[in-house]
Amino acid sequence: CELIKDYSSAIKDYLKVIELNKHNYMVYYRLGLCYLAVNNLTNALEMFEEAIKINRANYDAYYYKGICQRYLKYYEDAIITFNFFLVCFIKNKSITDEQIANVYYNKGRCLLSLGRFNEAIQMFTNYLKKNKNSYEVYFKRAVCYYNAHKYKKAAYDLSYLIQELSDEKNKKNLNNKEENDEELWAEIYFLRSKAYINMNKIESGLNDINKFFELIDKEKNKIKENLNKGNNKDKNNNY
Repeated sequence: CELIKDYSSAIKDYLKVIELNKHNYMVYYRLGLCYLAVNNLTNALEMFEEAIKINRANYDAYYYKGICQRYLKYYEDAIITFNFFLVCFIKNKSITDEQIANVYYNKGRCLLSLGRFNEAIQMFTNYLKKNKNSYEVYFKRAVCYYNAHKYKKAAYDLSYLIQELSDEKNKKNLNNKEENDEELWAEIYFLRSKAYINMNKIESGLNDINKFFELIDKEKNKIKENLNKGNNKDKNNNY
């Protein structure tokens, strides 16, 4: 049932298994994943904690416990969980670089939410050492740099992002790429404009603000076009 994403049935079956045997950590872990899949974060967190009580070497349960805590905005608790993962399991040969990178990322998101920008910068930097292709992480690190008043570094990350996104668009010849990412592009230009202004690079800041408004106007026009298409479709339908 879990494999075919029938999570409701899977949850019922796992609960029945627990009635019969309360000492199998894997059942609690799998049940936690099912609750997480249906966005029942409170129950998912409880199941991962039960799995850990039975088997403290279950590093996957620690990881998903931290994820639940982050989504539930228990940021301090999530940081403790991710710290434990990094201290106890980082040398485990079964753990992939991707898993470790994801722990850095999620811990960084918690630190960012708490306003602990310098610590978040370190986590995002650790992530990028293992995965350099995440545009979102570069942007999050730039946000932290900006809030930590490291405007030059923020502008550097954002300029890198603009160059990489432009190169990717040209390389793949995806005419709609920029349109699909207009929200990200707008955020990048807006944040870089603020960084430039704080660096007293007023002309560069104004150029970025103009690009920001160009993207906003594009988005407005796209919304208007979609509304007009919807209205015309409604007119053509008989009710």
